[in-house]
Amino acid sequence: MPKKIRPSALLSTAMVALLSTLLCGQESAAKSDPKPITYVAPSKENYLKFADETEKMFRQDILSKWFPACVDNVNGGFNASFDREWKPGKSEGKFSVFQGRMTWVASQVVMRRSDLKEQYLPIVHHGVEYLNNILWDNEYGGFYWGLQDDGKISPVFTDGKHLYGISFGIYGAAAAYQATKDPKALQLAQKAFRWTDQHAHDAKNGGYFEWLTRDGKVVEGDKDTGKVSHSLIGPVGYKSMNTHIHLLESFSQLYEVWKDETLRKRVEELLAIVRDKVSVEPGATAWKLMQLPFLPSRLRRKRPRMNPADIFPAGEGRPTRAC
Repeated sequence: MPKKIRPSALLSTAMVALLSTLLCGQESAAKSDPKPITYVAPSKENYLKFADETEKMFRQDILSKWFPACVDNVNGGFNASFDREWKPGKSEGKFSVFQGRMTWVASQVVMRRSDLKEQYLPIVHHGVEYLNNILWDNEYGGFYWGLQDDGKISPVFTDGKHLYGISFGIYGAAAAYQATKDPKALQLAQKAFRWTDQHAHDAKNGGYFEWLTRDGKVVEGDKDTGKVSHSLIGPVGYKSMNTHIHLLESFSQLYEVWKDETLRKRVEELLAIVRDKVSVEPGATAWKLMQLPFLPSRLRRKRPRMNPADIFPAGEGRPTRAC
């Protein structure tokens, strides 16, 4: 009578065989010479080919997907959330950063793609209308951090102001003026800069305080207890690399169309901060957070680990979202 073979023995035998095959394959691969890498010649022909491929992808997979799909013709501004099939997803409201960015993108298309100019000009005006008539706080000044879709103050974004968001409002408005020569866009950018400089500029240490109340008062950290409150950008009461590089970006954009002396001084000041305070030796390492006199901070924001399965249940496509 033949001896019965246990399933566990069969499994062990199969695993040993599989491991032997893998090890032999690795040994063989190690002995063989690696395949040489063929580099593409840095020729004009190849560069033009890559440029054509990039332009096609830019138009087909980016511009034509987002525009005009993101244009909100009901509440104004731009929608940021879509599902995998580009159907509108659950809205989180209108975030200042996204509204400024999309206005800027449409403006750049008008200036850099002549064949798309007439198509994107209305989108630029649409963005400026939202920035000027809804996102701008007509009572206290400054751009809101974010609003509900209906233009009301959002419990998520609160009624506060943050310079990261204000910066992108200036960025979008200044670019819109470059693209359209609409005086309303320039006036909005100028007004936003003056409000920001009046309420948030740190005359003692340079740079800008970042979190402000609705009426423009600086929100400081709790000096007595040392307790740190966190925001989307970082700890309240600290200056961040992220906000200051984007202030440099937006102020530079505005200076291209408005040669204001105070603005020029602030651009130079921000450049010095990014160059000499944010970027440090060795290797131009960027400090994420800085104390008010621009001293490096050891504080790092702890982000909770998120399980994608908790956010996207099985069978649901991940949404397309921008900020």
